[in-house]
Amino acid sequence: MQRYRDSKVPIDKFEISNCYFNSEFSHRMDKWIDVALQNDVNDIVYGSPNLCIPSYCFSIIKVLAAKYLRELVLNNCDIMCVSLSSGAANCHSLRKLSLSDIELLHLQKIKLISIVTIGNDLVKIQAPTLEHLSFSNYSSENLDVVECQNLKSLEPSEVEISDGFFDNLISKSQSLKVLKIQYCSGIRDIDTSKLEVLKIVNCSGIRVIDSSNLVSLEYIGAQIPQLKKTSESSQLKHSKIVLHDNNYIDAAWFRKLRNFLSNLTSSSQVLIGISQFDDINIKGMQLHQKDVTPKVDILNIEFLRKECPTFVDALVWSCHPKRLNLFTTPEMTKYFIDCLMDMKSPIHSSSQRPKNKSRLKELKAFDREDQPLQLKSVKQAIRTLRKRKTWELYFLLDW
Repeated sequence: MQRYRDSKVPIDKFEISNCYFNSEFSHRMDKWIDVALQNDVNDIVYGSPNLCIPSYCFSIIKVLAAKYLRELVLNNCDIMCVSLSSGAANCHSLRKLSLSDIELLHLQKIKLISIVTIGNDLVKIQAPTLEHLSFSNYSSENLDVVECQNLKSLEPSEVEISDGFFDNLISKSQSLKVLKIQYCSGIRDIDTSKLEVLKIVNCSGIRVIDSSNLVSLEYIGAQIPQLKKTSESSQLKHSKIVLHDNNYIDAAWFRKLRNFLSNLTSSSQVLIGISQFDDINIKGMQLHQKDVTPKVDILNIEFLRKECPTFVDALVWSCHPKRLNLFTTPEMTKYFIDCLMDMKSPIHSSSQRPKNKSRLKELKAFDREDQPLQLKSVKQAIRTLRKRKTWELYFLLDW
């Protein structure tokens, strides 16, 4: 740092991580910050991976007054409980701010704010130019967004959501197009009718998703929400659905799956991870089949139960994949091959269950090394897989 101080070498980014219990650190850090500011630093990143290390008292007002500062990221430091509404914090060029335990008022140029905290401190934000807001390990009751009319992207993670929080925030921002929520609790229905990108990861309580204006949808969870459209035309171009950790699967679950996938008008990828459940009444499901079976681009199956032939019948009743990736037991692999061969050419199938009305025009199988698997008979296919010592395979299907 002495070379930078003496020769005034320009500094684009100053990043430091404090990993030691050193009483001299604060004094040295003050000097280093002064050198960085003197040399018109653009980005400052400070953090401490160990919460037991004493917090560094950061001179945030002095730093924010820097003329060329664009990005400031602080983790595990003491910002001295100051308010950024102070006239000293002009934030001339600041575009990204990541802080905790602070009041963010009158920020006229800020575009991105990230809040990460393990406490319950109140955060108040007034930022008319704010475009991206993310916060985690928090309660939405402690977040007061006063002004955010240009907010485009909202990303809460591991947050307890209070009633009306999303509706209130959406009403304040007419530009909100991206909502990504992960591991959040307390959520009920959300107005998603104006969103373009929606990502939901393991958030219980969401019953309905309005996909009218969605371009991209990603949903990961145990429950199947209702997917609805307020108009016939859809802009949805990409969708990824992951359903897992649901041990109670019955005919009603597959009917929900079929209805959900029927409203996906885009290229879709679906993953179903199931460990155990009872046999499924496939005959009753087929009696209620009226609409066209929905198609998906890629269907991934992770099935750990030893055997359940009715699962295979229920699955092909609920959707028709173009590609089926299979990771399961040898017994279930046999049932999948048997069912698909039955749908392609019933005379080669050993199945004794009721025949499925759907038919396959083309059926191809490959192992995980992309080696073709001949499907002349179920027994021959199983023998081949045993010789190759693999039960991971995928099917290419033309319906």
